[in-house]
Amino acid sequence: MHHRLRAVDNNSATIHAIWQSLQSEAAELARTEHALSVLVDKHVCAHVRFEDALTACIVGSLADPLLPPSFLSSTIARIVEEDDDIALAAALDLAAIVERDPAADGALRPFLFYPGFRALQIYRAAHHLWARGKRDMALLFQSIASRRFSIDIHPAASIGTGIFIDHGFGVVIGETAVLENNISMLHEVTIGGTGKRAGRRHAHIREGVLLAAGATILGDIEVGAAAKVGAGSLVINSIAARSTVIGVPSIVVGSTSGDAPAFAMDQGLPS
Repeated sequence: MHHRLRAVDNNSATIHAIWQSLQSEAAELARTEHALSVLVDKHVCAHVRFEDALTACIVGSLADPLLPPSFLSSTIARIVEEDDDIALAAALDLAAIVERDPAADGALRPFLFYPGFRALQIYRAAHHLWARGKRDMALLFQSIASRRFSIDIHPAASIGTGIFIDHGFGVVIGETAVLENNISMLHEVTIGGTGKRAGRRHAHIREGVLLAAGATILGDIEVGAAAKVGAGSLVINSIAARSTVIGVPSIVVGSTSGDAPAFAMDQGLPS
């Protein structure tokens, strides 16, 4: 059965809904797959709050000989406690995956196994550190995530909530990139800069955008709200809201209607 789990208006209610779903799915998995019971217990069942499970998720994703386990655990726990937005963002990211990915079948599998979700939560912890001047530690987090998941997100980038990175392999998001809420992207998407000048050199991706597999967005440009970038496209100029573009370099081939492409996940092009 495919679970439908929508974000709700109240922040605490959103986290509560996600946490209830994780707990019930984890209990069922532990009952039916005994070999996975230790994994499920460590990441879900042993915890009372979503915030604690999220801490365990991020710590597990970052485990590395370069970081003493006690230091890593205390650092991530402190970040999650200090910044309420991190747990809420993770809950909204999970809700987005459940809504948009027919393969997800609930919140637990993305929480445990999806590299896009895990790399994104590492980014959120690294961004917290970067904003507080702990830039070397933030860059170490980025490096570990890149090596482990082949997803490279600069900790200075600004990324909203309800983000779905499907598959994720080869995704690159540069230092001055801005991604608004409710964006979906597939593997090998690059949001890169042009030149080496200081200041803004990466794109601003507006809400509701879908970036299909292999899309490359270069420079300080804007991808308008609810736009769609076709697979393998090279975008070097700004795109108007509700536009569909494809090609190298990209050209406008149509417009989007109805649900924003990020929600519909329809990678098709106008006939």
